[in-house]
Amino acid sequence: MKKTYLNNSIFTVIFFIICASQVHSQEKYNTGFARGTGGINFYFPKESPYIGANFGIMNTNNNLRAKLLFALTPAEKKTYIKQSSNFYRRYLERRYIFGPVLDKHFSISNDFGLSLEAGYIHSFGSRYAGTDIKSEKKWVPILGGGVDIIISESVILRISYKYMPLPSTDNQGIGFSLII
Repeated sequence: MKKTYLNNSIFTVIFFIICASQVHSQEKYNTGFARGTGGINFYFPKESPYIGANFGIMNTNNNLRAKLLFALTPAEKKTYIKQSSNFYRRYLERRYIFGPVLDKHFSISNDFGLSLEAGYIHSFGSRYAGTDIKSEKKWVPILGGGVDIIISESVILRISYKYMPLPSTDNQGIGFSLII
């Protein structure tokens, strides 16, 4: 089971590197086609916030961006694990998410736009605090949409709604991203 998660994570990273290198190589020959991007993310489901960063490449011709997302819960959070039909055990855990995401920006005006995003991320955690029990690992889809406020030619503030069926937390929440 460990090898499956490790293989999926390695495959995801290799796939993203190959895609990014192909776009980067096209950048040398097509001026203005692609540029590197990065950003910081804040995601607020009910249970616990996530903070993270993303790095990727944006096709400037159609505003399509491929990015690699990494985020974590800044503090341990309460997690309830079902033991039987009417009994739950509470643990503390720190959770991480990592994976590729595509997003598309639609310009409405010079300083305003809409965005859609979709991806497939790996959610994992460390051992539950004070135990030898490992937390659940899972690949989950991420879907979102939001409003983009264009601060300058190269800086966008995104306010979005995201759906991520993460283990032991709410599936949906509000997110804020600063894209550079």
